Amino acid sequence: MADEVSEDDLAGIRARFLPGWYGSLDVGPGWYRLIVDLDRELAAIDPGYQLIQIKEKFGGLRYYVEFEPDRPRPGFDELIRAAERRSERMCEQCGGDGGLTRRGSWVRTLCAADAEASGFTLDESAPD
Repeated sequence: MADEVSEDDLAGIRARFLPGWYGSLDVGPGWYRLIVDLDRELAAIDPGYQLIQIKEKFGGLRYYVEFEPDRPRPGFDELIRAAERRSERMCEQCGGDGGLTRRGSWVRTLCAADAEASGFTLDESAPD
């Protein structure tokens, strides 16, 4: 199960969205801890970084930040990619171990229990 994430943690992340962008975390609660931890790591490199979008796509986390060519941020992209890769093995609903699942054309990363509860089945074609 995912560690408890506070509303203050999530509000801090929502406050990073660029003005005019919809400050929504379009992922399930199982990934909130992953996102909060990533935010802390990124803020240690650039405390003022800004977000464009956080969402699930093709069963994985996508974390888009404002690109600023005149502001070097060593390690930034690597941290984001590592979190996105971790999401591919983490249930988006509960934060436990998960795998790629399908329901029609929808793809999500879920544990067996959450997949069954929401009508998804394990994607047998997904790489181990």
